[in-house]
Amino acid sequence: MPQDSAPQLFFIGAAGTVTGSATLIDYPDNGSQYGRRRILVDCGLYQGREGPASPSAVPLFPVDPSSIDDVVITHAHLDHAGYLPRLQREGFRGTIHCTPPTAELLTLVLTDAARVAGNTTGSTPPPYRDADIRATLALLRPLAYGQWRELGNNVRLRLWNAGHILGSASAELSGADTALPEHIVFSGDIGTGTSPLLPRPEAPSGPAHLIVEATYGGRNRAALSPTQRRERLCQLVLTGLRRGGPVLIAAFAIERTQELLADFALLHDRGLLSAVPVFIDSPLASRVTSIFDRRLGPELQGIMHRGNFHFIAGDSGSRALDQAPRSAVIVASGGMCEGGRIRHHLAAMLPDEACTVILSGYQAPGTLGRTLLEKPPHVEIDGQTVAVRAEIATMDFYSGHADHAQLLDWIAARRHQPGALFINHGTDPARQALAAALRKADLGGSGIYLPAPLERFALKPAGASSLGPAPLNSARGSG
Repeated sequence: MPQDSAPQLFFIGAAGTVTGSATLIDYPDNGSQYGRRRILVDCGLYQGREGPASPSAVPLFPVDPSSIDDVVITHAHLDHAGYLPRLQREGFRGTIHCTPPTAELLTLVLTDAARVAGNTTGSTPPPYRDADIRATLALLRPLAYGQWRELGNNVRLRLWNAGHILGSASAELSGADTALPEHIVFSGDIGTGTSPLLPRPEAPSGPAHLIVEATYGGRNRAALSPTQRRERLCQLVLTGLRRGGPVLIAAFAIERTQELLADFALLHDRGLLSAVPVFIDSPLASRVTSIFDRRLGPELQGIMHRGNFHFIAGDSGSRALDQAPRSAVIVASGGMCEGGRIRHHLAAMLPDEACTVILSGYQAPGTLGRTLLEKPPHVEIDGQTVAVRAEIATMDFYSGHADHAQLLDWIAARRHQPGALFINHGTDPARQALAAALRKADLGGSGIYLPAPLERFALKPAGASSLGPAPLNSARGSG
């Protein structure tokens, strides 16, 4: 197949990083009855100081947004969906496909992101305005799991539960008939399969080409049962409270906070921690919890509510928590400490050696959360130098990402042969570790590729060939 007639993959973001996901698949015209189709899978912001310059700081998307026909959003985290309003403002007028829960969450997440960016001292201006968000939400067209949708130009889309957060999906793209045989699966972020609130990940077998994440490539976590996980949480909290100060937990507003609340509730029901007030200090997490309440099955109704749980609404209530009872637990967003109410709590509590700070999941390089894991003598928070005397702890057993072994199992279950396997959305050491394990297990198909930022590939029926990196913005308006 000539390269100029083959579908092309363009790795715009998260090539060697774990934020900023954006991958374009370009189906050529080929002079057939089917026209060209450009589909962007995810449209994320970079977080922290990871990777190339943040998309919020560059003037244009590297592909003309008006030339993109469809965007597929795998889930509602900002590193996968946070650039959408900016893309719309730059000219995108196509359709945004996602699951119904993701559509509901995006309404909250995008609005909250603009508000937080605008309120954070020393931050760059938000990359979009409220009007951009409203125009973006008007482009959403939800798609339920397991249903095919014809996108046009002989391309169709199906979404599969990825088990990462509520509404998360793997995306399957296929030709509607044999004139376009390419069958491509994008993993999105894959869950652990152990969440009490989510089903196990699913995806089709036998794709011609597979694009997989590698956040935890090369790293395995201890295999804990749900009961063991709750016991570890209880031990960490009790150990922190014995130090004489409050326990501050940094948690993502979506999924992580809800899983913590479910576990705190079950501990409460066993008579453990029932006398400890738990403050949920995130308006976004409170609203997301309401979405969970509506979408969980009857057996889980009410699982995130107990008498010792207190949801904090206003900013004044949040500030007052800096003087919270010494026996309290505060769960605040965001998960990597890059924004949200967690930052003013850290500024107030890090200098206090009686306090305990628990980081509840993956901390990307360059984020404040990753810096705290290194236990430095001081950190910078919104222009303020803050001493670090508090105890810093982590509980990666709450991560929503599949670890190394779970990634291998997921890929093996796809029985991926014979095409190309691209490892994306991971640091280079993580991608290299996963690639080595895949080669050893003979799971690489015709080739394993670790795309560089802005690298293009021509897809073949049984492999791929690199077309090299494209300079930023060089593809704008091309073709």
